[in-house]
Amino acid sequence: SGGNLNLRPEKADTYTAGVVFQPRFLPRFSLSVDYYNIKVKDVIGTSTTGDLISACFGSLSAASATNPDCTVIRRNPITGGLDGDPATTQGLFAPLSNLGKLYTDGVDVVANYNTTFPGFSDVKWAINFNGNYTRHSKYQATPSALNRECVGFYSSNCSFTGSIQPKYQWSLRNTFTIDDVDLSVLWRHINKVRQEPDDIANGNGPAFQGTLPATGGGALSGQTVDFQRIPSADYFDLTLRFNVGDHLTFTAAVQNLLDRDPPNVGTGISGSTYNSGNTYPSTYDALGRRYAVSARIRF
Repeated sequence: SGGNLNLRPEKADTYTAGVVFQPRFLPRFSLSVDYYNIKVKDVIGTSTTGDLISACFGSLSAASATNPDCTVIRRNPITGGLDGDPATTQGLFAPLSNLGKLYTDGVDVVANYNTTFPGFSDVKWAINFNGNYTRHSKYQATPSALNRECVGFYSSNCSFTGSIQPKYQWSLRNTFTIDDVDLSVLWRHINKVRQEPDDIANGNGPAFQGTLPATGGGALSGQTVDFQRIPSADYFDLTLRFNVGDHLTFTAAVQNLLDRDPPNVGTGISGSTYNSGNTYPSTYDALGRRYAVSARIRF
């Protein structure tokens, strides 16, 4: 891709509507539900890989060395391949433009509740839920390009979001307090996703499914894999906080308590900007179980 001195600012129309529910029959409980609808026009972006390739090879009559839709595929001038000196073999050329548009809508849900256990005034419980349902996450790179739906899908064409956008995701935190000690457990959920259908039909083809060779397959050698799907992921974090008087607080935390490995999707889907090391580190925990301690002094 490349810059463009003629770029104009993006413009967006954003609508939100929400309600807050605080019932009298359940003190200390609150629920908020918010709908959002966002349309961005004159998006500063580039055509997707699938759009560029489909424009050239969408029909046999269109594919030619002089077709403008095909000249964006900058091949090696000596071999005709897509690998070579970057100065002469630029691959897919996609300069920035204001031709694209984005659209997303969905629902955010937040619920909070806290209570004291009967007969134990110093024992408290608080629960917090944050959830999201994404109905649409669409990107149309140009007026003639596919208006691409990327909710629940992953591919190089859907990398405009910067990370995978599942249909459902949520976090649920339970906190138990006894005097000056807090114990908190956080559950993070990411819904399942799969390879974008258009990426299969007009780009990469289906990602690998089957049994990898017994040797040469790295950590997955000899295992049966399905790189076309990523199952739902659940992570649990544990935090212990201890207040020493009014001015000093110690905190110890364990993230990814069960040491869940990130999903391995191979290297054939999406570019290394988003699919790094056979996974999507902007969406899934790639570091494994880890520990942290901290102290806070207030004065």
